[in-house]
Amino acid sequence: MDEAISIGSEYLSKSHYSELVAEKYKREWLKYAVFLNKSDMSSEVSIASIHSYLKAVRNIDIEHDAELMDKFDKQCYRCLITLDCLANNKPVPRAINLIRFRVPISKDFADLNQEFKNFLVSHAYSERSVTSYISATKLFLSHIHVKFSVTDPADISDKHAISFLSQYDNKRSRKNLVNALNVFGKFLVQSGRQKVSFMLTMPSISGGSYQNINYALTEEQLVELLSALDTETAIGKRNALMVVLASFCGMRIGDITKLKFKNINLDGKFISFVMSKTSKPHSISYKGEVVEAYLTDYLDNGRPSHLSRESNDFVIVSHSAPYGRLRGNQHGMLQRFLDYASICASQFDHSGMHLLRHTYASMLVNNDVPLTQVAMLMGHSCIDQTVRYIQLNQRKMRLCAIPESFCIHGGRDSL
Repeated sequence: MDEAISIGSEYLSKSHYSELVAEKYKREWLKYAVFLNKSDMSSEVSIASIHSYLKAVRNIDIEHDAELMDKFDKQCYRCLITLDCLANNKPVPRAINLIRFRVPISKDFADLNQEFKNFLVSHAYSERSVTSYISATKLFLSHIHVKFSVTDPADISDKHAISFLSQYDNKRSRKNLVNALNVFGKFLVQSGRQKVSFMLTMPSISGGSYQNINYALTEEQLVELLSALDTETAIGKRNALMVVLASFCGMRIGDITKLKFKNINLDGKFISFVMSKTSKPHSISYKGEVVEAYLTDYLDNGRPSHLSRESNDFVIVSHSAPYGRLRGNQHGMLQRFLDYASICASQFDHSGMHLLRHTYASMLVNNDVPLTQVAMLMGHSCIDQTVRYIQLNQRKMRLCAIPESFCIHGGRDSL
């Protein structure tokens, strides 16, 4: 155990963890070592002993109560998992996925989930959607199996869905779960397991009206947002670059954080990459001065100088240990910037970074760029996908309006 802690301390130092964080890790490791000594367990670090430690010290049973863990429990768990990886020569994960420790679903439901996955693939859902929907339905089936003892898909009802969704307070999380369950309900109907989808009788959980919802920033709001960006600090320059790449290039945040130096041609002023969502190659020209200015400023003055391109070839990186590709959807970051710019985030359907991709598409259309070209710039395979992104201004909406005579004289029959 002493050797494991020594290896862990050396890892924290090499990975440039702050002194405060390193002390927290070491303190948790020492408590774990004391627990092993007192409980007469093997002094070797193992997952089983870590689970026993959490159950004894924090009253958390990982295999059943993963969803009940607060942030301090999760921090403790990450400390111990890091020690286990170092002691047993395993790679240290950047994120701990607690979903895999939840109650396993029954074999029948496992087969059902696999069949649902095949259904999604056969209907050309993206790889990302397949992963998200399968994870959501696995959690749902686990919940109804444990709480309601449901074993037959035909018995699944709206009350089970309501019970499952009530565990999640975040509106966006619930919206994503509802989307997954809606598709799962269609699958049950098409496979003959239900006559009517259990989701059709679900009450609305949106938490509000969608009237007067905006899907993109106006040009004035975009200018205000750019003015609110911090371009003085290193982290500020990095965050500003992400906002600009999303606003002026229409890039998804996942593609922005995965950008490598080989993807950017500084001389030709274009970015080439494979889109994470579709796995298709895409190229974007950034001949405008705005993108070039923010990109140059970050590379010259913002990106940590001790991170060479050879040791870390990601353009957007974390500015704290362990250094590496920046992860997360940066939802909170954009909300802060909207607050700084005195822009109410609640007026938008999306208030995360995807709002800027909607803004990019809307700006293109409002500047008379043909829809076919907008679809190409967005990396869409068809115009139908692009139309959902666009917030047309009132002048263009009038151009698309149905003629008055068509409405008065009876629609289709009057043609």
